Amino acid sequence: MEKLAAAIEKLEENDLLPIIKIILDNQTQDMYVKTDVEGPPPTTSPFLTGLKWLEGEFQFDLYTLGNNILNQLWEYTRKKVEV
Repeated sequence: MEKLAAAIEKLEENDLLPIIKIILDNQTQDMYVKTDVEGPPPTTSPFLTGLKWLEGEFQFDLYTLGNNILNQLWEYTRKKVEV
């Protein structure tokens, strides 16, 4: 999880939209996913990853996403940045 979180943080801004799409396309009720268009709240967990999105922030908790999404995110990020 730590390597994935670090890799996501290294992505260029243009590479973040596919991350958001992967998560939103596969989102379930059990996942922590939040879009805050007012601005970012403070992050309290090292595994709660926030991505800047328009005027706010797109947040998700890696531990709640499930193996399918985590595998997709890992494959995508390792193609874009060194992990």
